[in-house]
Amino acid sequence: MTLLGLALIVIPFTHIILMKSLRDGIFYIMLLNVAVMINDVAAYFGGVFFGKHKIKFPVSPNKSWEGYSFALFFCVLSTIIFSQFCLIFYGRDIFSLPEAVIAGILISLGAAIGDLVESAAKRDGGIKNSGSIVPGHGGMWDVFDAIIFTMPLFYYYIVFCKDIH
Repeated sequence: MTLLGLALIVIPFTHIILMKSLRDGIFYIMLLNVAVMINDVAAYFGGVFFGKHKIKFPVSPNKSWEGYSFALFFCVLSTIIFSQFCLIFYGRDIFSLPEAVIAGILISLGAAIGDLVESAAKRDGGIKNSGSIVPGHGGMWDVFDAIIFTMPLFYYYIVFCKDIH
């Protein structure tokens, strides 16, 4: 598990350096962080207020289809809005509408996978929550679990699907 932890943190986070080196890299980094945060909040509130159909993953049994649906919708919406914000206020056309939709979908799916892997790691270690400051919140690790999987995925989407060099 220690080696897996090293691989799951170091390798993905090296992609922030790669992303920063791209033309408009800082905008991509900001978009990724905004989209992941909105995805996480939307999944939580969508699940709490509308979650009736549990997915029943063994590592995270309280997740619901409604939570994932809210996360996907708001992640795509935030990606579109952020892309338009960059175009209007900074003159940077980082994504067209179809590209923003695809990026939002990839970010939401990567965030869900990251959350499930983090939940599996915590269960393997016998930990319910890795933090104690905010009750019910998994601690600082929960802040990064989605970024771990989305950063490489998002970087390679940009590199292979956009003319950025």
